[in-house]
Amino acid sequence: MHRYVILTNRKRAIVALVHSVAFLLIALYGTISVVRPLGASSPASAWTVVGVYVAVSSALGALAAMAGNGRERLYFAFCAASATFGLLRQILGDPPMHFAVYVRVAMLSCAVAMGLGIVRAHGGKALSTHKKNRPRTCLDRVRGCGPKQHWLVGRFTLLLQLIGEDHGVGQIAHGTPQTAAFVA
Repeated sequence: MHRYVILTNRKRAIVALVHSVAFLLIALYGTISVVRPLGASSPASAWTVVGVYVAVSSALGALAAMAGNGRERLYFAFCAASATFGLLRQILGDPPMHFAVYVRVAMLSCAVAMGLGIVRAHGGKALSTHKKNRPRTCLDRVRGCGPKQHWLVGRFTLLLQLIGEDHGVGQIAHGTPQTAAFVA
């Protein structure tokens, strides 16, 4: 079996797969929404969405760099690419970047396919709750990684769970003089 660093068990792989499917559906919805270019006069909420995209893209890129094997690395790379194209679309707007929606859908479709492969690789094995019998993560076995790497992986995973990816739901129409109400 491949050694996984972040998606170390079936439960984590299923959670990641569910997130990928949800964000794929949101990205599909994004094909019918319009995003205006970000400018100095854009509302603060538009800048907040850009900040979220920057954080999520960075975190996913870091997770891709920390991933233990090819499948896991590709999964996080597909997700990071999707978030990065979402960021570009958010900054540049739709006329020059409308194709970003289709790139995001393609990247998330690849992530879903890769996530299915990872879930299948974990099989139906149940994890033991006894500490001695619990499988060690790849960080324990590979490259002599220690507590610092465990801490980093844990924090990036927590960051992704707290922030999540914003793939178009509740986007603000940039440049319109309105309060911070979300427009679909």
